[in-house]
Amino acid sequence: MDSSIATTSDTTEVQFDDDFIEKTRYMSVEELTQHLELLRQNYHPLLRSVEKQIRKNQEAQNDRIMRHRASAEKKVHKDFDSETVANKIELDCRLAELQEEAKKRSVELERSINHEFAMIDIGKPHAPPLEYETNKKTLRGRGGGQIIEVPTYFNANQCVKLPEVTYKYNFAFTDGRIREDIESVEKHITNRNRLTPSLVVSIQKPKLTVDSKSFKHGEDVIVTNQQFGEFHARVEILSDKHVLFKGVHGWDSRQLSASLGDLESGRLTISKFRGKEKDVGKN
Repeated sequence: MDSSIATTSDTTEVQFDDDFIEKTRYMSVEELTQHLELLRQNYHPLLRSVEKQIRKNQEAQNDRIMRHRASAEKKVHKDFDSETVANKIELDCRLAELQEEAKKRSVELERSINHEFAMIDIGKPHAPPLEYETNKKTLRGRGGGQIIEVPTYFNANQCVKLPEVTYKYNFAFTDGRIREDIESVEKHITNRNRLTPSLVVSIQKPKLTVDSKSFKHGEDVIVTNQQFGEFHARVEILSDKHVLFKGVHGWDSRQLSASLGDLESGRLTISKFRGKEKDVGKN
């Protein structure tokens, strides 16, 4: 082996730099083979230097981690101590405020009690004690006469029971006549609530269809209902269940909000507006 090849006993560090690469360019095949053999056996000085550098970097990293951890622990302890002191100061202040408020309330309560006591008329003579006759029956069911009991809170003011009054009502019609009138009214209401044949109405933006007649959003139509009568309006489709009709003219503030039920039942009818026709609803 050539003297240029370092062995495991060498203490000289080998750096993988440009000089090392330049030196290997001029080595023979035998020398390069020997270098490869040392690399396979992990005895090459280059590997030793790299391991040493890795160990050094790892120790430096561990040292930085330990210093950072120590600094973080110190900061946590410092923050904990400062927060503890702040909480204690706040607790003392709050406790002092509560004590002061309790003292004020006790003073006010004492003043109020003294005022009420001063308003009491203690010079008023006391009422004489009640005297009861001992020779009268006081128990219920004895004597057969009027029961005399010691007056208490519950029987001091005994209520006199009023006689029951029965009122007699005289109707102008008999029960049969009243029943017949009620049945006729209910029958009339039932007949009036019968639904008329409903129209086929569908709303699909931007088109409203009523019995094969389609109306577009923003189209001028003639609207007829019981409240406003017949007037010229414009269609505004709000959703798939509601339609809004607004007066076209500036002076016309009439608006009608109609649902599918209003259009199907005929409570509100619409028809095409002809441009040559005279405007309706205008006085």
